[in-house]
Order: sequence, then C-alpha cells, then structure tokens
Amino acid sequence: DQGLIIPKREGLHVGEIIDHVVSSFKEKSKIAGVDVSVSRHYAVDVIKTDKHLLVRMLHEVIDNAISYSPKGSEVAVSVSSIDHQVMISVTDHGIGIPTQQQSIIFTKFFRGQNIPPASIGAGLGLFISNAYAQMLGGKIWFKSAEGKGSTFFISIHL
Repeated sequence: DQGLIIPKREGLHVGEIIDHVVSSFKEKSKIAGVDVSVSRHYAVDVIKTDKHLLVRMLHEVIDNAISYSPKGSEVAVSVSSIDHQVMISVTDHGIGIPTQQQSIIFTKFFRGQNIPPASIGAGLGLFISNAYAQMLGGKIWFKSAEGKGSTFFISIHL
C-alpha cells in the first residue's frame, strides 16, 4: 500500500523456485494428508523476476490449497510457458470459493464464508499476492466452484 517495495529482477530458474516452495510444505501436506504434485511443460526455464515476490505469491496460493483441501486429496502445481509468459497453476479439490464472493477474493482482509472455523489467517495473502503480481507486470486469477475446488493461475512475463 505504501509503494515501498521495488521489485529486484534477476534471472531465476522457475523450476527450482517451484521445487523450493513445494518442499517447504512437505511437513504441512503430510499432516494434512494432502499430496502435492508438480508438472512442468515449458520451453524456457529462466525468467527475469523478483525471487522474493514470486516465492511469496506461490507460498500463499499453495498454502491455501493445502489448508482448504480434504485429507486424501491432491494439490497439483503446473508450470508452462505460453506467449512470452510463464504460467503457473495450482489446483485443489477443496472447499472452493462461493460464487457470490468470487469478485472480492483479492480484497484486503477477505475471508470466505465457507472457511472452517479452525482456519487461521487474516485475509491478506491473496491481496498481497495480487499486488505482487501487478508489480511484476503479471497477474493472478482463479476459477472455482464451491465444494469442488479452485485453480489459481499466476502469469509472469519472461
């Protein structure tokens, strides 16, 4: 909000970044009983972006996917390159986002009406992820169906 974050772009191996973030959830996914898989379909592995901002976006989206998925399900992370962009998707089969709340999902302090009461969070993760995506000249969006799950997409220019 204060405009104090200035992206520091450097050449990064997107596969290594994804592997690092996914491995940081090894314990959480094991406790939750959720398997996290990664698939890669890209011709260009190196992207010029801010490592901290990309890691934070991925962390928020993958954390939500694991947190809101039922035991025994899978979170699928996919990476592809399309039209000078790297596209990352994170798909879960969890609680999904109610249709009437989808337009405000990236609002500061938003928490869905269907989130389990024991769920911890302030409703800032997706708000921050959206701001970071915009700073990097990319975007974040989703498709979701309540009770069936969500797929979040992050696009970053090469």
